[in-house]
Amino acid sequence: MPDLVYAGLWMDSVEYPSGHVAAGVSVQIRLKGQTALATLYSDRTKAGTVPNPTTTDANGNLQFYAEPDIYTCSVPAVGGSFDVHVPPDALDIQTGGVDNLVASVNDQIGEVVLSAADVGAVATVNGKTGVSITLTASDVGAATDANVMHLTGSETAGGTKTFSASPIVPLPTLNQHAARKDYVDGFAHQSRTISTTAPLAGGGDLSANRTLSVSVGTASNQVAAGNHNHLTPTVVILTDASTVTLDASAGSHFRLTATSGVGSSRTLGVPTNAADGMRILIEYVQDGTGSRALTLSSATGGFVMDPAIGSYTATTTASKRDFLGCLYSSALSKWIVMAVSKGN
Repeated sequence: MPDLVYAGLWMDSVEYPSGHVAAGVSVQIRLKGQTALATLYSDRTKAGTVPNPTTTDANGNLQFYAEPDIYTCSVPAVGGSFDVHVPPDALDIQTGGVDNLVASVNDQIGEVVLSAADVGAVATVNGKTGVSITLTASDVGAATDANVMHLTGSETAGGTKTFSASPIVPLPTLNQHAARKDYVDGFAHQSRTISTTAPLAGGGDLSANRTLSVSVGTASNQVAAGNHNHLTPTVVILTDASTVTLDASAGSHFRLTATSGVGSSRTLGVPTNAADGMRILIEYVQDGTGSRALTLSSATGGFVMDPAIGSYTATTTASKRDFLGCLYSSALSKWIVMAVSKGN
């Protein structure tokens, strides 16, 4: 290649790996494969030199004049380097200062404009000519925009559509939305049934709403209400009499206060409505006079003392009270007095 008169110009922007421009950073320029810094010129005429390293401008642009060749640009601030090709000046090319250039293109010289025929290309596309050709859907036999489904936006499709694979849809939120299998599987099928036994009533298949009810009471196959005497700490007051009556289903804590009207002795009769395993607490209270005796009925369904306790004699001190804890055994047909606390 003959000596070139002019310096070549290279210019482009320098960016960080993040894509942001590297403004005001130092750039070291060397001939590719060399360690020494290359000579940089102030302009194309090589009238003067400029410092190397050079610096990018405020917009990250790098521009320098140098002998046409391949250079390596190192940018320490960016942490890397890149190779650039500095081309010959246009005037050197025009005056034949560069070897291996063609004299003409398709027998044309100077600023050459090639036609389609010059390069074996078609002159028209679908009857259209020009530098910029815009083809419509009908030009290439394609569907128009109004007749295709788009990836976004709300559109209505007519006719029956058959899918070779099931479409994937989001969870439904409106009545007209398609339902996914995992959504439907979360609901019970109408053929499913709810079966009940006492004390629960109601049920049936799930083709309609079903109401379940609970039988509340004190009988068999019933449940106790929240305010039932056996569930709340209600004390049932017994009426003093020569034979005191006690309904075991009325509660779990019974209080009997001896009175002068009955006299010095009374008997606690056989409790009614006893059930196997039922527990009651009997509280016997002396009045202000005292000396009121209490006898426990030992008839069938009556009371029997736990052998570890032995017999029971009521405290007769005025205003004192005894507590008797009892458990009913249907096998024995007796209320077993299992605990006694006296003189409280």
